[in-house]
Amino acid sequence: MTVHSRSQRAAATRGLPLATLPSRLGSTVGRWGAVASLTIGFGCSSEVWAQQGEYITQTMPERPMAGEGMPYTFKKGDFRLLLSPSFTTEWNDNVTGSDGGESDFILRPMLQIGVSYPITRNNLLRLDVGVGYDQYLESSELSTWRLQSGTALSFDIVLEEFQINLHDRVSYMRSASRRGDIAGNAEQGNLENTAGILVTRNLGKGQVSLGFDHQNAFPTTDELEFQARSTEIVSLRGGVRLRPDLLVGLESPLTFTSYDLPVLNDSTGYGGGVYAEWLLGNTLSILPRVGYSVYDFSQTSDFLLAKDMDAWYADVTISHQPREAISYSISIGHELRLGLQSDAITAWYVRPNINWQMTQRISVQPLFFYEHGEQGVGVGIQQEEQYDWYGAGLSANASITSKLRATLAYRMTLRSTNLASRDYDQNIVTLGLNYTLQ
Repeated sequence: MTVHSRSQRAAATRGLPLATLPSRLGSTVGRWGAVASLTIGFGCSSEVWAQQGEYITQTMPERPMAGEGMPYTFKKGDFRLLLSPSFTTEWNDNVTGSDGGESDFILRPMLQIGVSYPITRNNLLRLDVGVGYDQYLESSELSTWRLQSGTALSFDIVLEEFQINLHDRVSYMRSASRRGDIAGNAEQGNLENTAGILVTRNLGKGQVSLGFDHQNAFPTTDELEFQARSTEIVSLRGGVRLRPDLLVGLESPLTFTSYDLPVLNDSTGYGGGVYAEWLLGNTLSILPRVGYSVYDFSQTSDFLLAKDMDAWYADVTISHQPREAISYSISIGHELRLGLQSDAITAWYVRPNINWQMTQRISVQPLFFYEHGEQGVGVGIQQEEQYDWYGAGLSANASITSKLRATLAYRMTLRSTNLASRDYDQNIVTLGLNYTLQ
């Protein structure tokens, strides 16, 4: 089913998306102070409330004091500019992520730009952005510009027992095979923006935080305009430190989601549960969560019958560094989340992450993932679907010189479902070179 745009993208001026928690502030800030940073690039943000009941932990790069020691291509006073061009070639035997999809070679030139400027001793302005182009040699109609995912703005203020975080984050995804609930659309892509505020107060052995965020999702093609949405997110968390290494608390998110077009149904999401942060020495952490999620759907769709959904959620994330050269983490859980082709999805998942620094110049990252999900009737889905989405791969990075780095990667993705037309398998081989001009 093709849905044509009639929203004229008014949502583009409506605001920003999802919720981020603040980065931890160093002792150098003192009793009163502020730390500011602007970061646009890959892998930048702190902890993020995603959709209802979905808590994601991400890492923010360490901020060098006043930019000291940071590499640069050009420097004038305290201003530093770093340029890192890269070129990647990819062979994909199923670019559409569909049963019987076609293969293609893809060329991906990109320029990563890093800018830093210290405003004060404790305030560093930093910008990291990557802009590139995807050139498909056979399916040229799929060629498009690319924005490196992970754009973020964060400003932290400390007022005695209070920490106030203002933030904005942009993420970009354009790949059908990067989500288990999607099949048969090579142009599946969304640009998401999140902005909001989070206030945290320390209470002796505990802390409580209250956050508000506004999220917008902008599809990358007119055919996907029905996925354009805005979401208001309120998050509340409070915890008590039972021991120096153990924090236990309660969490409760509240979400309000509305779509630009009457295809998917608007919803109100709520729920809550308990969480813990258990640190075992300096090398092992265990982060469990368990609770209940509810979505109340309003009948705003002209195509799909609104049906309220509820489910329990649980997740345990284990991070461990048994040796200096080896680190890994694994998340296992069950969740209820909003869909892209249907109103909602319940899913089991396993998401490991492994890094092995074999030598000073070579590192490898094995890949494995699995998701079993269920979703209702939706766009291009004529009956309820149960699917298994899983895969494996391996990537290797080698520092050829101090400035030149090479990457070789392989990824296999398989999707099986009770709807035969939505099965597929996909193999991707990637070879890339990155050069830092410094």
